Amino acid sequence: MTYRNPGSWDAGFYVTISNNQITKAYSPFNYAYVGKIKLPVLTKNTNLKATYSFVFEYNLINYQTGVVAKILNSELIVSQK
Repeated sequence: MTYRNPGSWDAGFYVTISNNQITKAYSPFNYAYVGKIKLPVLTKNTNLKATYSFVFEYNLINYQTGVVAKILNSELIVSQK
C-alpha cells in the first residue's frame, strides 16, 4: 500500500494479512518529490497496526512523519502518521 502526500512525497510498504491480522510488514519504499527522506524505520506495532516512520526534510526543516496501516472493522486503513 502507498500513501501520497501531494507534491512532497510518496511512501509505503507491503503487508501480509491473515485472519484480519497483519502478520508481516516488509519492503518499505519512498520517493521525495522535493526535499529528502531520512531515517526510515518500518515497525509492526501490533497485529492490527504497522508504521513506516521517517523524517522528511524540506527547506532545512525536519518533519517527523510517515505512513500507518491499520485494520479497523476488517478493513485496511492507510493514513499519514
